[in-house]
Amino acid sequence: MKKQLCFLAAAVAATLGASSAFALAPTGPFTVQLTVSGSSAFEAALESELGRVGSTICKNGTVAAPALTYNKFQSSTNDFRAYTCNLATGVVSAGGGETAVIYYRGEGGSVMGLRPLLASGPQIKRLQLSSCAFTTGVGSTVTNSCPTVGYVAVSDAVSSGLEDAVSQVGLADLEPAVFTGENYPTAATYSFLQPALNVTERNSLNGSAAPMVGQAFGVYVNTNNAELGNVDNLSRNTIANIFKGTYSDWQFVPKIGGGTVTSTTLPIKVCRREAGSGTQVATSIFFNATTGFVSTANPLGLDISAGGGGVQENGSTGGMRTCISGTPGAIGYISSEADDTGRRQIQIDGQGTLATETANNLGPLIATGEYDYWYEMVSIKRPGLTGSALSLANKLISVSQLQASGPTTPNIAFLSPTNAPQYPVVTVAGKQPVSCVRRNKDSNSIGFWQC
Repeated sequence: MKKQLCFLAAAVAATLGASSAFALAPTGPFTVQLTVSGSSAFEAALESELGRVGSTICKNGTVAAPALTYNKFQSSTNDFRAYTCNLATGVVSAGGGETAVIYYRGEGGSVMGLRPLLASGPQIKRLQLSSCAFTTGVGSTVTNSCPTVGYVAVSDAVSSGLEDAVSQVGLADLEPAVFTGENYPTAATYSFLQPALNVTERNSLNGSAAPMVGQAFGVYVNTNNAELGNVDNLSRNTIANIFKGTYSDWQFVPKIGGGTVTSTTLPIKVCRREAGSGTQVATSIFFNATTGFVSTANPLGLDISAGGGGVQENGSTGGMRTCISGTPGAIGYISSEADDTGRRQIQIDGQGTLATETANNLGPLIATGEYDYWYEMVSIKRPGLTGSALSLANKLISVSQLQASGPTTPNIAFLSPTNAPQYPVVTVAGKQPVSCVRRNKDSNSIGFWQC
């Protein structure tokens, strides 16, 4: 997201007010640059804060455009993003106004926010803004598409549209300690992240991780088939067996209360994330997948040649959405969000929002302990991060942690002691609640009451 200024110097940029906002040129120059990598599930939450009127990060004024100085840029393929704006007062300096770019790499998921923090020199790719076409104008939340060609996930190689980068802030959907075993990618998935994190490295990252918010995940089914689309509740054990390949067809899957999901054949397609995705780790832990999930390489009963619907592994939340919505018989899991064309969220053993609540706001249910499929998202700053990049990183993290300024996306609940817990849970207008339940970076345990 870059804004185009007929480029005056940074000192002039610092004086830009809400009444005269210009869009920064994608080529900069920028006074402040910050590269964030990791959780793709948190992108919407970050974007909602950066692009909103009155943002505490970007100088967006108190009214809609032309007061916005924010712009968003996204790769034409895969999940590489960047955001530009003039910074609000107090982010880096008392006066604010510095020209800034925040790069966000969600491609590959949470594991991209771990090992790259420990590597010297560039280890990951980020969006190359010089390749982005842009029309001079005021700020906007409309996405500017940037061409990317020839990206190869396993090696992180690309023909054009991306550039080498050093990760400065890592975001993970769960604490670093749980990214091990089948939940850390092999070289066949991401060769450039090898060798896998060892115990010392995981513990070091874990000790530096700051809990951000409680983040709920949901199981979604494709709604193109009437019978599957009408199912609104499955048992945790049944869903686990689907993900492990025990069932190949919905006509064999038991419904709660009796009967099967469909009366005629409908092959099951499992949409899953790759190893290293925080969404995948959360799902593996919650559904107790000690024997492992089906995968593209090992579809088990879902093998298409055996009558199943197959398995598709996806590198981002966006890929999961497309996979679930695009195939009759599909099931998958994403960070909870509103139902959309072709997919809707279901309850798990009766936990979750009703089928009639299509927004799927699970925040209040996290807060009261009535929904268990959630974990604490964390942020980790690169060791030795200094200067204006550190100031911007600290602001992004602190803003995200607080109910007063944090994300309003429906999968979020805020945590104590950063926020004061209250019971009965208080729902502030336009805000997500503060949770009475904490895990304290121990995703393998049940949450404990804090109110």
